[in-house]
Amino acid sequence: MASSPAEMVGATDQPVTLAANRTTADLAVRQPTGPAKQALAATAKRPHAYLNLENITSSGVPASYAVYLNLPDNADPKQNGHLLAGLLPAFGVAEASRADKHSAGSGLHHALNVTKVIEELEQRGQWNPQKLTVTFIPRNAGSDPIPVKVGRVSLYYKDP
Repeated sequence: MASSPAEMVGATDQPVTLAANRTTADLAVRQPTGPAKQALAATAKRPHAYLNLENITSSGVPASYAVYLNLPDNADPKQNGHLLAGLLPAFGVAEASRADKHSAGSGLHHALNVTKVIEELEQRGQWNPQKLTVTFIPRNAGSDPIPVKVGRVSLYYKDP
């Protein structure tokens, strides 16, 4: 069976700027209505979920960030490893942010497979299928961190 395209089910309306502190982005999530819905009906399996971090730009060499799903506001990330979606690395961001004859300067793109994190949230009764909070926590930011802009944070479903 041919693989169907991924379906976006939620995204931020505005860019998200990351710096020295914990930063959150809220996404309104809708039920799939296209390819992911069809795949779900055909296989009775939950679609895979991917968190896309698009157009990541910075004017310098920023810190990397740990990315969490639905981390409570004052929760200690170290006590909530099951909510860790992955890392947003800093490698190459400054170079990808500069426009030149070889690059538009639109930055980097990272996709994190968050299927297992969402399954864990569902099992714990902590998954809201209509809202997702993404939390970015700097790692080794230093005393004067360089800001990072994420152009869009989006959630996609794709057939398993």
